[in-house]
Amino acid sequence: MKIYNSFSFVSSTILLAAVGGSIEYRGIIGTYIAVYPLHQLEEWLQQAGYEVEAHCGIHNVYGYIDDNDIKHDEAWHEQVRSLELTIVRLSPYRDNAVFTHIIAWKA
Repeated sequence: MKIYNSFSFVSSTILLAAVGGSIEYRGIIGTYIAVYPLHQLEEWLQQAGYEVEAHCGIHNVYGYIDDNDIKHDEAWHEQVRSLELTIVRLSPYRDNAVFTHIIAWKA
C-alpha cells in the first residue's frame, strides 16, 4: 500500500507538472492540493470560451486565525467578514489568501 501511495503521489506530481501544476501540502487546511499558476487557469478558461472578470482571494484573514474559539464570537465574526469582503480583490491580500476564486462568464 505504501508503494502504491508513493507511486500515485509521484505520478500525480509528474502529470501536474506536465500541465504547469504541482502538488503542495497546505498545513492550514491539513491536506495536499493541486496548485496551478493563475495565468494557466485563466488561459484554460478562455480557451473553453469563458471571459475572466476577476480573481479573488478567499480566507485572507479568517483562514490564518488559529483560535477557533474566537470564531464563534458573533461580533468578531462580523468584523472579520467585513474585512474579508473589503480586501477580497486587493493585492497583496488576494495573492496571499488560502484560496483563489476566479470569476468568469461564458462568452
